[in-house]
Amino acid sequence: MHCARHVGDSRRHPCERSLCLAMLFIISAIAISCAVVFLHRHLYRPTVVSIDRDYMNWGILLPSLTLCEYEKLNETALQEYLKSQSGDTQKLEHFLRHLVNLTIYNIDTLPNYPEIKPNDYLKVMDALTNVHNNRIMFTAMNISIPLVRVVTEMGICWAFNSQLYPFSSTEYHIYGRIPTQPELLEAIYPHGDNFLLLLGINGSSYDIYWHNPYDTLSLDSVIQMDREYPVYTSLVFQSFQLYCTEKVRRLFIYQRQCRFDDESNLDHFPYIYSYTICRTECKIKRMLEVCGCIPIFYRAAESESYCGVKGLKCIVKHRMKIDKLSRDCQCISRCEGVVYNLDTTKEIFWIGKSTLKWELKTSKSRYRRDVIYGIEEVLTAIGANAGLFLGLSSLSAIEFLFFYFIHIFRFDRSRLNECLPEIPRRLLHVCHNSE
Repeated sequence: MHCARHVGDSRRHPCERSLCLAMLFIISAIAISCAVVFLHRHLYRPTVVSIDRDYMNWGILLPSLTLCEYEKLNETALQEYLKSQSGDTQKLEHFLRHLVNLTIYNIDTLPNYPEIKPNDYLKVMDALTNVHNNRIMFTAMNISIPLVRVVTEMGICWAFNSQLYPFSSTEYHIYGRIPTQPELLEAIYPHGDNFLLLLGINGSSYDIYWHNPYDTLSLDSVIQMDREYPVYTSLVFQSFQLYCTEKVRRLFIYQRQCRFDDESNLDHFPYIYSYTICRTECKIKRMLEVCGCIPIFYRAAESESYCGVKGLKCIVKHRMKIDKLSRDCQCISRCEGVVYNLDTTKEIFWIGKSTLKWELKTSKSRYRRDVIYGIEEVLTAIGANAGLFLGLSSLSAIEFLFFYFIHIFRFDRSRLNECLPEIPRRLLHVCHNSE
């Protein structure tokens, strides 16, 4: 800025004034470009991921498991239900056998039976599905926890250690009652026995889905247990945890490019957010746009309706279009959470009923997301650039405002007389005294 005064000095040679002006423009451009870089990092890339290794000071949530049987129908309940109905029981039985085992991938196999309305599909499924009284044994805490009955895209299944249980339970979907929120289990470090046992599984053919306790099941994380005999299955998982500091939460969503669990902007899932749930929300909206209804695996709003046989066939017919439109949704990832990868699997022939054991390996590192370009760093960087290239400081800015803006509005009486000779002397005297 010291060079700026030479530009307007008429006593300087034109070459000197031109050189000072060119240098002033070049240096100002460099300073502004550097400041823009730091500002852009603060607005769009303000975070950095590092590694923590103090694993003895924190715990990791145990993975959530969802078990879905291949054959869910309870034959005893079916026969009792048929006895209570009139009409063509053979056609009704054919319909019920398909309804109980209905999933999002076989909805086109449901036969037409108009006597049962789509709003009652889930209630009938719940009444005719097998009932299990199995409990999970957590050896580290010496406790047993029951499996919970939930509604998923794979029909009615059984879940454990899920934060979504109150909103995915059959009690909430059918009757609108929200059950008590369960306590999530954490692994005990450093030398705890972090494994769980599920004893006495009915049947030998089922799918095991593992996922984060704050997320829903995905077909990418499944083990298909289709056996003709009972087996003892042992699963060992590895975990990768990412957590955020409090500074990250204070950022805007467009800055961190992620959402926390309690920052849901979804209509059908206002209680929690994840990338998978966001894609499910998008798919629901596309189904409503194309076919005007949604399957019974999702909870419909007051203005929405469940699909009958005609609506389900419409979804199957336009499935490619619905999937294509669903990819256009602006879904971003979660800011923090745990990802579980299946490390090893063992199966042993078992006498009696099938048994499932899953274990979480001790993880000695986790990832931390923190702010590296906060507003403090931006101000420091801009001040450093201004001082290095332009010789500016906060004091210089105040002087600039004072001398170049405030001082020009202060004029004496002689200048006022020259500019405004028609103003009476008395008025000038009043103005001068007021100054």
